[in-house]
Amino acid sequence: MFLKGETALKIGIVMLIVSVVVFSVSIFGIYSTINSFSNETASHSGPLVFSINTSSGEPLSYTVEVKSNTSNNFTTFLRSPDGSRYLESNFTGSGVSKSMVASESGEWHLYIYNNGNRNSSVSVHLGTLPYYLEAGAYAGLTILVIGIVLVIYSFDMSRREKNRQAERFR
Repeated sequence: MFLKGETALKIGIVMLIVSVVVFSVSIFGIYSTINSFSNETASHSGPLVFSINTSSGEPLSYTVEVKSNTSNNFTTFLRSPDGSRYLESNFTGSGVSKSMVASESGEWHLYIYNNGNRNSSVSVHLGTLPYYLEAGAYAGLTILVIGIVLVIYSFDMSRREKNRQAERFR
């Protein structure tokens, strides 16, 4: 099946517009599902606790970045609605990033313990990524590539037609 250059151009432009819309909506959805907390003070006297509601089977992730220069030791973990600990990590330095698939629905808690003797400033990102948003982002990128190929194909067809006309009248 061969597309005429003009038809390929129209389809390619429509696909480019659709891809921008689908990709933008997906990225906005991904951005809005992540809770960010900047410049939180992690003291050695007690844990920082952050909460998020999630459904069973959804990817759940957290990132903790230490903003102040410190050699404090930190412990982080997620606590499920039933009280089980997941993704426990001990680190010293710049931070940690972990992810998993939620085993149950409900309110999950991220605990951050500062095991040092000085307070530290941290930034925390805690969120879920529903599969439909991830699939939408991939679909948007795929449609974008197909649209670009069709636009290039239409210009190539136009160039070939001009060359054919030039050869015909020589």
